[in-house]
Amino acid sequence: MHKNLLYLKAELDKHPELKYEIIQQNWQTDFLRFYQSQTNYNISKDNCSLSCALYKGKKLYSFELDGPNPDKIDAAFSEALSLIDSLPEDPDFRDLENELSLAPPRKLANNINELDLSRKTKILSDFAQKAAEYDFELYGTFICNYSQYRLVNSNGMDKSSTNSPIYLEIKAVHNKNQVTVLETFGGEDFGYFDQDAFREHLVAKLVHAQNPVVDVEPGDYEVILAPRCLAEFCQYLSSGMSAWSLDQHSSYFEDKLNQKIFPSCVSITDDPGDPEMIGKDYGSNGHIYKKLDLIDKG
Repeated sequence: MHKNLLYLKAELDKHPELKYEIIQQNWQTDFLRFYQSQTNYNISKDNCSLSCALYKGKKLYSFELDGPNPDKIDAAFSEALSLIDSLPEDPDFRDLENELSLAPPRKLANNINELDLSRKTKILSDFAQKAAEYDFELYGTFICNYSQYRLVNSNGMDKSSTNSPIYLEIKAVHNKNQVTVLETFGGEDFGYFDQDAFREHLVAKLVHAQNPVVDVEPGDYEVILAPRCLAEFCQYLSSGMSAWSLDQHSSYFEDKLNQKIFPSCVSITDDPGDPEMIGKDYGSNGHIYKKLDLIDKG
């Protein structure tokens, strides 16, 4: 599986004047689309990419290959060697990462195999039948991915990780007033999917969506956010929790460190070990992904 990565590494090791970081990603997807309460299409796709960052002193040259093979690698590496000396230096470059500790191994199934087309169709058909009882058509997306990632660099780092996210989104549209309701599930462990509870939550929304649609006059209103909406809002704000956002002065959180900006009931934690979330072993540059409290009681 990693023969192309190892081929490139062997070529790079012949040039001790170079530092390098190689990343290979293998990605599979299985994408089922439901349209007007019936299967519309199912797409399965495999993809492999190989990227490389080369440093000669403080000069950087990088390339990425889709569907790599030795011929493509030879051509890209030859071009890199011919151009890197002509590039300007990066004054901020110090060295590549040398933190070599490994994340604990995780047991992980390939959810593309665990959730085959028949099983996914059966689940969506169940929800479509229930939606029809309330005069709704069902539009749904059921995606399973499986990806493998390996990072190798000239400082001896060699780290691999795998994940297999699941995403199910149900969109029910009323045939008369076109009111739309959403219900979703995501994660890596389908054992946390409770089909009865999912159906119950969907039906509750369908019942409310049958109420008459009324125009709202301009003014101030109290709005109750559903958990999904609150999550979207927090995700939007969290995009500003980065050094880049602070540098650009585009972060909502600038100059608000250790200040209370939300109600006390709001806490946000980035926890890669949460079994109901999509697992992640490493962050950028191969650092072990660890639990991080972002917002604590507001």
